[in-house]
Amino acid sequence: VSWAVKSKIVAWSHVQGLYDDFIDDCRVAAGPEKAKSICEDSEDFRLQMNTDQPISMRNYTRLGFKKIKAPAEMFRSIREFWERNRQNNDTEWYSINTYHNMWHAPPTIVNIQLPASGGGPEL
Repeated sequence: VSWAVKSKIVAWSHVQGLYDDFIDDCRVAAGPEKAKSICEDSEDFRLQMNTDQPISMRNYTRLGFKKIKAPAEMFRSIREFWERNRQNNDTEWYSINTYHNMWHAPPTIVNIQLPASGGGPEL
């Protein structure tokens, strides 16, 4: 599903409705006093960044990235850490904005840097 990338007008009407609902839900979550600055102004900023940021990036390969397979031992270690700790996630971001819908699905993270959970430099 395509989303509003550079404009608040989405090409498909059924997606436009989802986008409009997303912005309305943001306004409700932010409350009437903060809805304009948190939802509308931050959405305008997000759309402007989507326009300006790509042209300012430097590509170091023809595609701009290089996809490689993680070494098997590294992938195994990370996968085992994930399986042991996936239930130990913390909310990563509490602030309301239009970059994610934290009011419906707060972004969570499993901190790979904590030695107590088997993470840290040893991992």
